[in-house]
Amino acid sequence: MSTDNIGKPTNSESNVYLLDEHRQPSVVKAAPMPKLGTKEFHDLVLAAQESLRKITLASELAELQVATPIVVFHVSYGRNAWHSTWIARYTKNTLLRSRVEARSFIRARLKQGTSYRMTVMPGWHLAFSDNKSFLVTEINTSEPFKRLANPAFARKGITKRDALNLLKPDSEVWKAPIPRHDSIVVQETKRPASDFMTWSERTEHPSQVGTPGRYKRTIVGNQWWMSFDKGLTDYDISYFEAILEKLET
Repeated sequence: MSTDNIGKPTNSESNVYLLDEHRQPSVVKAAPMPKLGTKEFHDLVLAAQESLRKITLASELAELQVATPIVVFHVSYGRNAWHSTWIARYTKNTLLRSRVEARSFIRARLKQGTSYRMTVMPGWHLAFSDNKSFLVTEINTSEPFKRLANPAFARKGITKRDALNLLKPDSEVWKAPIPRHDSIVVQETKRPASDFMTWSERTEHPSQVGTPGRYKRTIVGNQWWMSFDKGLTDYDISYFEAILEKLET
């Protein structure tokens, strides 16, 4: 799996994002090239390419160690509008660990006329043998993972390359049709699974902090919080739970 498209969809249709939440742009001054003859330079380039190929291959073939079901807090934002349609666009660092973290994220970005919403959703923390981990979830749906026919990407021992390829919404593990909007999100994370709320720790009442569903920012006086969106109460987690049962067999 190439990392050239970090932060972008892996192709024009897939809506799969591979993001490193700690990556920051940097400027590196290039070292002067050594004065080498044509053959020496050619050999040096070939050696560097072979070294990079081996490193890349080793990373791609890293095996899944643990797939932990977790609760993910996704924040989306847009302009206020008269119509009720809300399409969440995935942006970097919007898969968060808690309602507190989501509130802090929103508070730091509030602008006049901008509306924020939060979805508390099921997902996985995938930890591979090369110490790389990914968060996996599905946005823009009230029935997360309904299209998932085979959770092969979450089975221990699968390689990172195969897992990430299977997570593309047009792969064979997903039922048709392919969603028109951003759907499956795969975000690289430096955090261990223990930093997240496990799926078994989720709550059930909308006023509790780990209850799956869709929420919107509510303002009363000078105070605001994320309240349950009464127009979107049909959030169905049964498909995800059925997948967890399938993984146990």
